[in-house]
Amino acid sequence: MNVPKPVAPAAATAATTYDCGTIWYTGSALTVRGGTGERVAEVQCLLKLHGYRVKVDGVFGADTHAKVVDYQRSTGTTPCDGAVTPATWAALRDF
Repeated sequence: MNVPKPVAPAAATAATTYDCGTIWYTGSALTVRGGTGERVAEVQCLLKLHGYRVKVDGVFGADTHAKVVDYQRSTGTTPCDGAVTPATWAALRDF
């Protein structure tokens, strides 16, 4: 599978306080298992920055889902269902 193309850095860099090397996505739309693309790559990158071993491939499969659930439990982000909601996005980006 092709890795998704990143969002142009000039459009997103000013709003971020973390460094994934590439800004894949800057929004907070619901992102769930089975999804693919830029939003998923951003979730994976943020999980890596939080110390999780996850492949940044833009595919929200079982491994990414399990890591999101673990992250939600460890930070008290609710619900702990693996869905990346606006609350989970905010927690992932809070450094």
